Amino acid sequence: KDICSRQDTPCGTLGVAHIGGMCKAARSCSVNEDNGITSAHTIAHEMGHK
Repeated sequence: KDICSRQDTPCGTLGVAHIGGMCKAARSCSVNEDNGITSAHTIAHEMGHK
């Protein structure tokens, strides 16, 4: 399922995270679309928003 709000229009977004959030316990989270093995790249990218 596409993580974008409009299900009928793909947006190309694979993950979202707070910028500067990984260093703060209350904000160290991200939401990522599961699209197979390439999800690992998306998760690593989102974790880089530290």
